[in-house]
Amino acid sequence: IYCILTVQIVLTVAVCVVVVAVHRRLLSHDNPGLAISIVSR
Repeated sequence: IYCILTVQIVLTVAVCVVVVAVHRRLLSHDNPGLAISIVSR
């Protein structure tokens, strides 16, 4: 059970990191509309 929880936590953190990275790229490309649409999901 602990292994499953650990895997879920790692995947969640990985997804958060990817979302932040994509969000920063969109902001750096000066495209606030698309960034806002992704964050609102």
